[in-house]
Amino acid sequence: MGVRVWARGLRLQFLTLTLATGFLGASVAYYSHGGVRLFEAILALAGALIAHAAVNVWNDYFDYTSGLDLLTRRTPFSGGSGVLPEGLISPRGMLTAALLLTGATILIGAYFYILYGPWLVAYVVAGITLMILYSPVMTKIMLGEIATFLGFGPIMTLGMYLVSSGTPWSPPAIVAAVFNGLLVAGVLVLNEIPDIDADREVGRKTIPVVFGSTAGAKAHLIFFLIAYLALALGVLKGLLPLTSLISLIAAPSLYRAYSLASSAGDVESLIPALAENIKGTHLASVLLGIGLLMGVLLPLH
Repeated sequence: MGVRVWARGLRLQFLTLTLATGFLGASVAYYSHGGVRLFEAILALAGALIAHAAVNVWNDYFDYTSGLDLLTRRTPFSGGSGVLPEGLISPRGMLTAALLLTGATILIGAYFYILYGPWLVAYVVAGITLMILYSPVMTKIMLGEIATFLGFGPIMTLGMYLVSSGTPWSPPAIVAAVFNGLLVAGVLVLNEIPDIDADREVGRKTIPVVFGSTAGAKAHLIFFLIAYLALALGVLKGLLPLTSLISLIAAPSLYRAYSLASSAGDVESLIPALAENIKGTHLASVLLGIGLLMGVLLPLH
């Protein structure tokens, strides 16, 4: 069983969203406190990457055992890794990997508990709960998009802020968490559109399944507009520096993703929208982090 197979099974190409989120969390800590706890930030980022990989593996395992993997039409951005239905990794091997990755996440969380106490426990427990329950429970009761918002927003962004600064939250960190969480939820909701038929077959209730693909595209638009509204209000209220608005550079890509998704007639024509959405989301979060760092050097309000 080769490294390439496990890289595919872990879906390493999607972990870049976690890198962007970690950078944003550390950047807002630097903006708020004038520095970061570098070792803790690096260890927390490693923990976040492991946790994200664990989510991917749990998702593949539960999707295979539920039969969803055998129904899904895969794209480069949706439908799981495909390593289980292709027989490249056994279900037992996937379950073992999920348990090991979850255990590693818990160990890193335990270290940070020693440093930060109950606040960190809250983030870790919430993250592990979402990790395990996302596929078998939350997607069945129409909480998948909310779980993604919480995972990449309050949990991951604020968790990185906490370990980088030593304080659990601040108004700038909350704005950054809402911004990032909404954009990643927008990634999910567009990625769910190609899976509508398969998800419906196994009882998943996503926004596209319940309301249709057009509503899924509109939900993405609403998420990204609210994210930028939160950013604008943060700047107007003086919570974020004016340089944070550099993140607006990514807005055209996110709107283009909505436009392409709205006019897509089949899965193949939807793929450019998914690619544009991924690009825009990464760019928006990274640029917000850069804008926060610039706010320290160029304190414009």
